[in-house]
Amino acid sequence: IPSAKRLLASLPIRESVAWVQIGFPDGPVSAGATWTAKRFLPNPIGRLGAGVEIEHRLVGFEIVDGVPCARISLRAKQDAENAPSEFGFSFEQLRVELSGDAWIALGSSEVQMLRLEDIAAVAYKRTIGGAPARFRARYQGRASLQRLDVATTANLPWADGTKRFAEVARKSRE
Repeated sequence: IPSAKRLLASLPIRESVAWVQIGFPDGPVSAGATWTAKRFLPNPIGRLGAGVEIEHRLVGFEIVDGVPCARISLRAKQDAENAPSEFGFSFEQLRVELSGDAWIALGSSEVQMLRLEDIAAVAYKRTIGGAPARFRARYQGRASLQRLDVATTANLPWADGTKRFAEVARKSRE
């Protein structure tokens, strides 16, 4: 039981760490390319199984603290009724807005810097002790991440050997 308590106590930290990770494209992309990835909000709405499809757009390339990075714009907007939860019930209403930017080190794929804001609201019905109840919740989040250490892994290849942001790697050598 003590190990289970430690795991449960660490969930908010794990959710936050997962939230600031970026969904990567399946293959090489150039500036202007877009792709989507599903993420779960790091709050009780996410724990209820409300997933968010986030649009990622490769804006361009920048140097952050001496590290060549791909700048990725992150956007999501959802306003749905009877939206399905990953746990088999439906939200009467699910509203999510998200915007931000992430800078990904080209050589290592690690997040070099990230700024992200989101607002989410849900309404749903549940039965508690035989009595129906209607719940409404609204959460606002703000995430800011910047590496403080020297990026010693910035020039290492991707784990799968691909070059997803190949254009900048080629341009930075020219």
